[in-house]
Amino acid sequence: MALSQVAVLATGEIGDPTTLATITVVTVFLSLIMVTGMLGQYFYPMTFNVPVAMVASLFIAYCITPWAARRFLPTTNQHTSKSSLLQTVYRFLFNLLLRYRSLRYLFFWLVIILIGLSLLQPAWQFIRPQGHRYATSPKGVPLAFLPKDNKNTFLITFHHPEATPLEVTDRSVRLIELELAKNPYILNYQSFVGISSVVDFNGQLRGSSGRVGTQFAETK
Repeated sequence: MALSQVAVLATGEIGDPTTLATITVVTVFLSLIMVTGMLGQYFYPMTFNVPVAMVASLFIAYCITPWAARRFLPTTNQHTSKSSLLQTVYRFLFNLLLRYRSLRYLFFWLVIILIGLSLLQPAWQFIRPQGHRYATSPKGVPLAFLPKDNKNTFLITFHHPEATPLEVTDRSVRLIELELAKNPYILNYQSFVGISSVVDFNGQLRGSSGRVGTQFAETK
């Protein structure tokens, strides 16, 4: 059999599971387009980039990889009977499953039970002896879109009318700074007049980096 035919047959063997896995991943990430608000803006790049990358990888797996394997992989007519430890163990277990029907049923139900337990593991987070506001139970997996980020900082944003002189914006900032200095709980602060402050995660979602002009200021 020609090597080109072997490449086609080998690609056909993994065709169905590869296509199914690609469709599954693309469907999951496309569903994120229904998320709105701040999380919708956060997930939007993944909603677009991941499906495109998956479809492109499927095209490469069907077209480019078989050609590259046919073109560049070395070929030989010599066959070796030496097997690795992993291959030996796999053949032993696989032969047992083929020989005994009871072992096949046992293995099948064992896989089903393990998959069911893995799906139920996130539900274990709701079983908390001390109440739902306290720490999760042992082996619990907490569910959240984003990790909690409780910072001891806050941001004051100034947005004056268009064409406001920079001196007027700076004067407003200094008045706020005088009030902040009176508060004993505020240890330090920093103001940015005419430009945005250091952009954090929240600022990226709100587009704070684009607030540049004489009418903008921020105090952090």
